[in-house]
Amino acid sequence: MATSGDRPLKDAVGELPDEPGVYTFVDEEGDALYIGKAVSLRDRVRSYFAGSHPGRIGLMLEKAAGVETVLVDTEAEAYLLESSLIKEKRPRFNVRLTDDKRYPWVFVSDEAHPRIDIVRSQEEEGSYFGPFPDVGTARDLVNLLREAFGIRDCPRELPNGCIKHEMGLCMAPCFKDNTGAYLDAVENVEHVLNGNPRPAVRVLEERMGDAADAHRFEEAARLRDRIEDIQRLLDEQAIFASRREDRDAIFIESARERSIAVVLPRRGGRIVDQQTFPLPGADQASCPRLLGEFIARYYEDRPSIPHRILVPLLPEDADALAQALSKKNERKVRFSVPQRGVGKRMLSLAEKNAQYQLTRLQHERGPDPGVVDLKERLRLDALPRRIEATDVSHHGGHGRVGSLVVFKNGHPEESAYRRYNLDDDVNHGLDGIREIVRRRLERLTREGDPLPDVLLIDGGQAHADAARDEARALGLELTVLALAKENESIHRPGWSSPITLPANAAGLKLLQRARDEAHRFAIRYGRSQREKALSTSLLDAVPGVGPTLRNRLLKRLGSLEGVQGATLEELETVEGVGSTMARRIQSVLHEDAGEGGG
Repeated sequence: MATSGDRPLKDAVGELPDEPGVYTFVDEEGDALYIGKAVSLRDRVRSYFAGSHPGRIGLMLEKAAGVETVLVDTEAEAYLLESSLIKEKRPRFNVRLTDDKRYPWVFVSDEAHPRIDIVRSQEEEGSYFGPFPDVGTARDLVNLLREAFGIRDCPRELPNGCIKHEMGLCMAPCFKDNTGAYLDAVENVEHVLNGNPRPAVRVLEERMGDAADAHRFEEAARLRDRIEDIQRLLDEQAIFASRREDRDAIFIESARERSIAVVLPRRGGRIVDQQTFPLPGADQASCPRLLGEFIARYYEDRPSIPHRILVPLLPEDADALAQALSKKNERKVRFSVPQRGVGKRMLSLAEKNAQYQLTRLQHERGPDPGVVDLKERLRLDALPRRIEATDVSHHGGHGRVGSLVVFKNGHPEESAYRRYNLDDDVNHGLDGIREIVRRRLERLTREGDPLPDVLLIDGGQAHADAARDEARALGLELTVLALAKENESIHRPGWSSPITLPANAAGLKLLQRARDEAHRFAIRYGRSQREKALSTSLLDAVPGVGPTLRNRLLKRLGSLEGVQGATLEELETVEGVGSTMARRIQSVLHEDAGEGGG
């Protein structure tokens, strides 16, 4: 829950992550009151406390004692998880409890010559795959598979022929003697829909090779694009995969003082809940034992156990534990350590939620353990309560930008993050770091703000020395550390050699989080700057388009790609764009796109 001690709920929601997910308002007994989805959990939940909410929402907030969250990777996943949790928990203040929104499924019929279709109910005999976050995603996948493998989609067989066969969209088993080959194609399609694209991809790759050998290069290129599109669509759909096998994903995130276990149960193809359990602290060596003890206790009173349990590593005495669970369940239970695909995505989602829950729990109880751990292991003069980390990013040597992120008591303080535009002439490794450090420290001293207890640089000894030199040039003595990605070694000016902390050390994990956050922030800023520059340069090339009209186009159509893909009618809906200007915009942008794709 998002509450902290006796703090009001309104104060606690500011600590929610700025990530997509599903939130649940709960009462004092922990029962669900209202479930919703969000692109940003922090912004969405915070909005409930801005102004008054009469009626249903106001009454819900009066009864709310906390907020529970489940993190996901995309908005589409949040939509599906929200639906699953509402149906599972039936919160009293959700008006959609009686609405029962039905998400689309891909259907393969149980016929002599199966057909493929998109449905919202499961009334006909056959196999159902999904659910999908929206009908557009389902339609894209169905069209792609139909074109790649020639599966029929007509409601009845047409023994006298059809235009789809003539267009190359169907193998036409209705009137051609190819039932065996057709059923093989259907099997490949079902492999894809089950989240296992490899058999189908091998078939397409063979066809692509044959087309290339025969110098049918356009056909080979289309097959290559279909292979890439299949994987992309499956990745978007992964955690709500088509396989309907029940499974649980279990991840334990551990620190020296405490651990958090997260269980994500999937039933009937949907993740239906998230369960969080506080556990004693553990080091890396004792993690298999802690995982085994948790699994034994967790399933002790469960009425049913899934056939497969996904784990990051095998628990202690895995064979004996699996046998005991199989005997209790009266069917085989096995542990799986997934390396890719659907299972890996489920386990990664469990890990993401466990990390967040442990960070939140530690924040409620005081500083992150890494703060104390760093002081002890590195023999620092004071607790590193304020860590500032920097990184430099560029794209092909151009558009260099820098980032600075702040961790306070081991937790990110996003309001203090800073971004820097750097000269393209600066050296990516050293000069960029010098410029960021100089500008940051000059501002802190000028405005009288607190200096960092630790200044963390992404790099090695030379990077640490460069940052130290910039600080000294301003008359400042700071603790400067550099964390090298190659072997995660820690460098410090004045040390004769770097040191390497144990992989499970809380202090190292804290430095890694700060370093990775600075890297992520720099990359995101660099990408936004490049997109902005590209949009500006291309639209400014259109005669008559100035800054005002350019901004209107981007705001109305969302992005440069949106402007490029807009029809004449859509362009004319933008204020200041008539028919002549719309044709001019299309002419210039399409010409540029054609040249770029040459």
